[in-house]
Amino acid sequence: MGLVKLLVILALAFVVYQWWRSARPTQRPRPRPRIDPAEPARDRPAHEVLGVTPDATQAEIKAAYQRLIRQYHPDRVADLGPEIRAVAERRAKEINAAYDALARD
Repeated sequence: MGLVKLLVILALAFVVYQWWRSARPTQRPRPRPRIDPAEPARDRPAHEVLGVTPDATQAEIKAAYQRLIRQYHPDRVADLGPEIRAVAERRAKEINAAYDALARD
């Protein structure tokens, strides 16, 4: 009798777990970076390219650089087509140049 109760409890626990697992919202995949191929390259100040203030610390500059290069790295968008990859390469070059300019200061 004890074994039957244990099996029933385990079966109910499994059913509740499956219900709970299916009721949770699923984790959405991270969105791809939005790259507009029609957007022309603009000459902007380095701090504006990285999205930091002009008086940002080196740690803030590095964090902004890493976040942007992770988002716009050409390998991340390689499967979206050659024109998107070209735009990502152009944007990555702009981000790298801005980081180089700000990291020297």
